[in-house]
Amino acid sequence: PSKVDYDKPEVVSEFIYHAIATPKDITAQEAANMLFALGKLQIHEKEAFESLSSILRNQLHEATSQAIANALWAHEVVGIEPPPELLSTWAQDRLGMLVL
Repeated sequence: PSKVDYDKPEVVSEFIYHAIATPKDITAQEAANMLFALGKLQIHEKEAFESLSSILRNQLHEATSQAIANALWAHEVVGIEPPPELLSTWAQDRLGMLVL
């Protein structure tokens, strides 16, 4: 069971997998929202996290700081290491930081 007392994580997982089957239709905000939902429900779906993080990284110019923070939070909550390039690309593109 999740922290929000939702006892059917398979329904959320099925929805997420259906959504990521057509990644070109998912916006950066939607990807971040789905990652946040997975984190909130404590659903550990590595493939979904990787796919959604990739979508977010590829549409970084559309992502808000809050979306990035929510995505990183979700990774932390379920214990899946976020892709390093998600944070480094964001830091470089949005903050102008040189990432080594």
